[in-house]
Amino acid sequence: MLLSNNITYTKVLLFCSIFCAQSIMTADLPILLHEQQPQQLWTVLLKTTPLPAVLLKVIAEYSAYKKSQLIKELINFCAISCSSNNQHVAIAPSYRRYGSPTSAYIYTVPLNTVSEIPTHDYNCMFESVFFSPNNRHIVTTTCATSAFLYDIEKKSLVRTFESGDFRVYSASFGNDENQLVVGSGAQIALLWDVRTALPIHRFNNDPHSARIVSLSPDNAHIATTGNTTTISLWDVKMRSRMYTLGHHALWVACVSFNPESTQCITGSRDQKAIIWDVKTGSLMHTLCGHRETINSVSLNNTDAITASDDYSLCFWDTATEGKRDMIQTPKSRLHAVSPDHTLLAILGEDKKVYVWTPI
Repeated sequence: MLLSNNITYTKVLLFCSIFCAQSIMTADLPILLHEQQPQQLWTVLLKTTPLPAVLLKVIAEYSAYKKSQLIKELINFCAISCSSNNQHVAIAPSYRRYGSPTSAYIYTVPLNTVSEIPTHDYNCMFESVFFSPNNRHIVTTTCATSAFLYDIEKKSLVRTFESGDFRVYSASFGNDENQLVVGSGAQIALLWDVRTALPIHRFNNDPHSARIVSLSPDNAHIATTGNTTTISLWDVKMRSRMYTLGHHALWVACVSFNPESTQCITGSRDQKAIIWDVKTGSLMHTLCGHRETINSVSLNNTDAITASDDYSLCFWDTATEGKRDMIQTPKSRLHAVSPDHTLLAILGEDKKVYVWTPI
């Protein structure tokens, strides 16, 4: 069980250090640091450096999680991912200076440090970021026609996966380092050979787009959806559609598999999350309780986590379909979690990244 039923949630903001892309020289800065006035400090940084970044320590105490957060202060963030070894959080900002590339950021939890990975797309904002199974690489997508694979340690581009004529919006690894699925705004989900950067197969999700994709951890199944109330579940080996899952009333916004690849969970604009049996395509559980669109979902054996436009993060007991706990987040609509639900991170619309590790 992730959290107990009685949850206490407090947070204290403490200044730890300042990390900037350029040196900051301003007479106001020492006074602001001394008086601990964060909103004024953000203003100073935004005026004095093109890529402002402030590190804050947030301390939160409640029943089963300890928040040991590093905050990366940028214009905004739009994508987040947790590594399977519970050591890293990848963050993709939506801010880009005109004529310059964006960067992805890797927060290393044990060291409480951030590293920057310059990316190669000068034209578009990030759409997604995802860790490879060995946690040595991240794959990013923008609204361009390519997905990019980067080496985290070397901070360098490893592969480019060029889709051709259609834009790509999401990407997903299973547990096989050598296979990657990329979703597009067209009806195509592309399965790639990572070693050669050549496509293995095109899954045609006609008549709907395959903008949102997820590859099961055992690499046996792909879930696709986009601008529709249904989800297509594919058999990777047979290259065929197994089921079309259709119990949502409004468009599906997100999909994810459990670590055993036996179930998948979907979140929708209809404010519901549904858990499906992968083998049979049958509906197992419906999770109701959000008041707005569910934007991100995650699932393990006994627990599900959902984040919504209602700025809440819900923890569910999947056996009873009951809401175990709800955290009213700092205007966060997205979350990421490691496969074993040990490391949890959320993106706040307050331009902060919140990271939890278990006590």
